[in-house]
Amino acid sequence: MDLDKFLDETAVKTETYEFRGKKLTLSELSFGQVGEFSKLAKEVESEDEMEGNKIAMGALLRKGFSEFADLTGEQLDRFSPAALKELSEAVLKFNGLVNAEEEEGNV
Repeated sequence: MDLDKFLDETAVKTETYEFRGKKLTLSELSFGQVGEFSKLAKEVESEDEMEGNKIAMGALLRKGFSEFADLTGEQLDRFSPAALKELSEAVLKFNGLVNAEEEEGNV
């Protein structure tokens, strides 16, 4: 079996996600991308909290939604905090990165 071909065809699952009347394509993150986020989290620890959150959230949304692949910092600033929370939580949940207690609101 050609493993590269297999991975190209099956490794990343996508799903349509409806956000405020618009359809977006939610994508699974690869193991490598999740590792990149861990490194990024350590790098932004030295930033102030708001700037660190902006950097991390932007990276997550760019990888998690195909429509946001080219999302700029200025565009990110135009989202409300509630919208950013909803979108980032959708990516995390779709990728199994939210533990059951958080998902149920028991934290």
